[in-house]
Amino acid sequence: MGMTRRLDALSYLGKRLTRIWQEEEAEAGERMEKVEKNLFGTIKRLGKRLARSLLEDVLTAYCVMRDPDTPWQAKAILAGALVYFIQPFDVIPDVMPMGLVDDAAILAAALERVGRYTDDRHRDEARAILDKLFGEKEAIVPAS
Repeated sequence: MGMTRRLDALSYLGKRLTRIWQEEEAEAGERMEKVEKNLFGTIKRLGKRLARSLLEDVLTAYCVMRDPDTPWQAKAILAGALVYFIQPFDVIPDVMPMGLVDDAAILAAALERVGRYTDDRHRDEARAILDKLFGEKEAIVPAS
């Protein structure tokens, strides 16, 4: 095989490899876009659910606390948890990633502690307040 044929073969091979590489790169880019779309969609969906769940717990604690039938001891526990939630400086500062984990844990513990005074009426009222605040459904904030 002559030198010209070798150079032609190498040139052809180089062009072919370049084309394959470009096609692979384009496919990899498309795959990455799909992964990012699914990842960010999942994060958005879970984050929205988590945030709504946490806010629902906060408002449920608020509704139980302002219920006249709730004993003052339970109200004091819930008030402490709500004050902790409102304060920006706590064990894990709220400005840090995962900063609401401690707030959620304290709120969950408080709601668990006063669980016998919490019923569906309080959860429904909390959901109605959330719907009113975020406009997800037509709802009126119950007056008590």
